[in-house]
Amino acid sequence: MKKKKKKKKKIYLQNNILIGEHDFSNCCKKGKNVTSYRRTVLKFDIRNIDKHFYYFKIKGISFLYNQIRHMVAILFLVGKGLLDNNDVNNILNNTSTKRKNYHIADENGLLLYSFKFNDYKYNNHVNNKIFLNVMNKYIQSTMLLVSLCHPLKLENKNEDFFENLDDEDIKNDVIHNNMIKEINKK
Repeated sequence: MKKKKKKKKKIYLQNNILIGEHDFSNCCKKGKNVTSYRRTVLKFDIRNIDKHFYYFKIKGISFLYNQIRHMVAILFLVGKGLLDNNDVNNILNNTSTKRKNYHIADENGLLLYSFKFNDYKYNNHVNNKIFLNVMNKYIQSTMLLVSLCHPLKLENKNEDFFENLDDEDIKNDVIHNNMIKEINKK
C-alpha cells in the first residue's frame, strides 16, 4: 500500500516539472514545418479515478504533435521509478545526448476537447455569442463523454457512468446542465 502511495506522489510531484516553458523537441514527433520546439504548459492536473484510469487536464499555449502522449508516458515512467528528476530535466532541456527509449502513451482515450483563440472576433450580436458558447460546451461534453464511455462495457446499459464519480470538476466538465439553464434564461 505504501508503495502505491509513493508512486502516486512521484507522479504528482513530477507533473509540476512539466509546467512552464521547455524545449519539447525530445517529446514530440519531429516536423519539417516546426520552427521552434519551445512550448509553455500552464497547467497539468492529474486525477486518479481508479486503479486503471487517470484523468489528465493539461492547459498550454500550443502543443506539438504527440507532445501530450510523451508527457504522460514520462510521468508513468517516473511513477515506476524508471526516470528521475534529472532525467526529466535533461529531456525537457534537450541536454540528453540520445533520446530515451520508451513508448509514448496510447492514443486511445486521449481527446482534445477544448481550444480557445483569444484574438477571434465574435459577431457583435449577443445571441450569437450565447449560442456559440453553448454549442462549444455541448460539443466538449459530448466528445469527452464518448471518449470515456467508448472502451467501457457497462453491465447495465441504463447505468449513468458519471453517477459514482466523486470529483465535481469532472462532472461539471461532462454534464452540461448549466448551459441548458443558460439557454432557458435567455
